[in-house]
Amino acid sequence: MHSRDFEHYKVTNKRLFQECGVIRRGRHVPTHQELFDLKDSVYTEAMGRVWTLLELSAKGEAQFEEPGNTDTIFDPGRVLITIKGNNNSLKITTSVDSIVDTTTKASTEANELVRLIRGAAKPAACGNASFYGVNYK
Repeated sequence: MHSRDFEHYKVTNKRLFQECGVIRRGRHVPTHQELFDLKDSVYTEAMGRVWTLLELSAKGEAQFEEPGNTDTIFDPGRVLITIKGNNNSLKITTSVDSIVDTTTKASTEANELVRLIRGAAKPAACGNASFYGVNYK
């Protein structure tokens, strides 16, 4: 039996919740949890990237590959980005490879958003300076 790593981040009101750990038998088992205050500059940049993703989605330009089957050890992993605002929302579910390969404006924005949020949590979550090709910013 094998386990896979996971990282989870949630931004609410300039606060960043971070947890990481392993997935065993389909269950997330956190080994580290922490709460951070975001710097104004990080929050402003993140919100700019969120708005860009929302605009691209409204124009039909935020297409991402479907994630693979995460049951195999060779799967590239899954990224889930959920954006909820007053009147706007967007849910992106794709493979890590899809945002690491920044061939479109949407994949570049998603990659930069994830890198920015990962980099705002210091030190690296569970010691993962790079998480399946997504580095810190």
